[in-house]
Amino acid sequence: MTAERAAQDDGFGLNLHTGDPQLDSLRQRLAAAARAALPEVREGYFAAADAAVLAVDREIQSAVLLGALYTTALREAVSRGELKTRPDYVTALHAHALRWRLSAYPDPHTAFEAEEYEAGRKADRAELDSLLTPEETGL
Repeated sequence: MTAERAAQDDGFGLNLHTGDPQLDSLRQRLAAAARAALPEVREGYFAAADAAVLAVDREIQSAVLLGALYTTALREAVSRGELKTRPDYVTALHAHALRWRLSAYPDPHTAFEAEEYEAGRKADRAELDSLLTPEETGL
């Protein structure tokens, strides 16, 4: 199964079947919009891709989906060798993935949440940064 096919099946790594009908419906609509926007991402038309997903929803679930979309596109680009052939494109993908993933964290209400969210942000940064050094990740 190709990475693109896997992304189509599972919503770019997100669970589209949580058991919450409203959340599932929203995530499925966002995933469909993201799949339709994937060619724009590959061409570097990031604003158009963002707008297509944000037209479905402008809340946290859209940020989660956009982060997953750009992370998937970044992984695919690195695996195709575009870190060398299209370095500016890969750098832009990284920036968009990081922006959307970090923006998906809500404002913390407690010290515990603040610590948890900061740990999550650090893990997200580390994951995305590791994609820019494919020899270490085996890509």
